[in-house]
Amino acid sequence: MEANLENNTGMENQNNLNGGSETNTGAENNKNEKTFNQDDVNKIIGDRLYKERTKWEKDFESRLKEAEKTAKMSAEEKSQHELEKREKEIAKREAELSKREIRTKMFNVLKEKELPDKLLDIIAGNEEETILKNIDEFETIFTKFQTDFKTEFLKQHSYTPPISTGILNYKSDPFLKGLNKK
Repeated sequence: MEANLENNTGMENQNNLNGGSETNTGAENNKNEKTFNQDDVNKIIGDRLYKERTKWEKDFESRLKEAEKTAKMSAEEKSQHELEKREKEIAKREAELSKREIRTKMFNVLKEKELPDKLLDIIAGNEEETILKNIDEFETIFTKFQTDFKTEFLKQHSYTPPISTGILNYKSDPFLKGLNKK
């Protein structure tokens, strides 16, 4: 019996050396984690497979239509069609590039005016001039709000000393009476 007691004490000391109560932290972690049963997992996987399958089917159908369309064309029409596709792709890329350039410029303007860069997503506009106008307007509104807020805050939270009449009554005020006895 004493041997079992010594073994238990040894195990407790070993647990304390290893970082204490590992079973308690494991139980606490399980409470915070969301568990899924097999039906939940099957539903999640089924939804994802359905989305991917429909996406693939749409892509396959569009490619099939494109192949059927080009199969009916002559060689000259095919080359013309490929040229049009490439021009559309180039125009799309140029539009994306110009959007990125405008976004970078607007980011720099916001930094210069010391406005938060998160405003970039809020301030709307497709052209640089429109966005610059929106930034300037926002800056004036924001600075007016800041100054109004500061002045109102100072009005509410500042100390205004009482108005003095200029006449000190040394006889009735015990503090002033003590100062007057020199």
